[in-house]
Amino acid sequence: RVIYAQGRQVRRRKFAYLYCPDTQRDLLRHPRLRWMRGLPGRAKGAVERAASLAPPIYYGTVHGIQSPHGEEAEGVILLLPTTASELNEQPIEMVQKRVQQAADLAKELGAEILGLGTFTGNIGEAGRRIAAKETIPITSGHSLTISATLWASRQACISMGMPFYSSRLINAKCLVFGAESPAGAVVAELGSLAFRNMVLIGEQPDRLLEFTRDLETRYPDVKYDVGISARDHLADADIVITGVNPEWRRPFDITVLKPGAVVCDCARPATFTRVDVSARPDVLFIGSGELEMPGPVDMGVDLGLPPKVAYACM
Repeated sequence: RVIYAQGRQVRRRKFAYLYCPDTQRDLLRHPRLRWMRGLPGRAKGAVERAASLAPPIYYGTVHGIQSPHGEEAEGVILLLPTTASELNEQPIEMVQKRVQQAADLAKELGAEILGLGTFTGNIGEAGRRIAAKETIPITSGHSLTISATLWASRQACISMGMPFYSSRLINAKCLVFGAESPAGAVVAELGSLAFRNMVLIGEQPDRLLEFTRDLETRYPDVKYDVGISARDHLADADIVITGVNPEWRRPFDITVLKPGAVVCDCARPATFTRVDVSARPDVLFIGSGELEMPGPVDMGVDLGLPPKVAYACM
């Protein structure tokens, strides 16, 4: 007879997450790097560039994740000692080497799956290359990030007083950049559940037209439009979603946005800097999808988020 301390047999699943900070400020939260906070700006940049050549390191372990049905999980956080923008400047071969090192470390620590985060650019491509030959599954978590960010954006639109068209749809115009990508299609699908008007911007209008015809049959209350340029739509857009297509990295002119608009930026590194955002205090910028994890969670690391809250891609 086997007696379990918790009254039942529990299998605790283990994952690994490769964390690459968005900013230098986030990078310096790591205990080994806090000493850099007092350095001048140029010195910080030089140390950061040197640290970017180092392999991923162990950051901490997340304990206590427990679903309402009793399943449990714990996560190992691995840190790339650089920022996402610095990483995107490195050759793809070097980034691929870092991802391979992360996969090896994740397996060594007993993880069953490795998450890379919602990176765009060369780290996303490096992840795809390594995943094709690795034994440990590798995921980006992009879909959940987009979903979480979209629903957060919907709630933001409600909080900012945008009216409802029906019990489900907000009477707002939603503009999606890079909509021809698979992730862009997911955004259009989810957006059709929340917004009255959807405008899909991409470089393949014929493909977008075919896609919108399919959406129109399933969401007859939603109005659709497509285009290759957002020039005619930005001024009256209520919500703008960008960063869903790694190939579409062109920032748009935020100065033409109307006051009270919402910008949902799903890209990493972010499409707009803090300086860009500060120029439009009358526009709400949402940078990433974040979720509260279930159970008595102990993060074990400082990601700059509230207690029990993690990035959706994790």
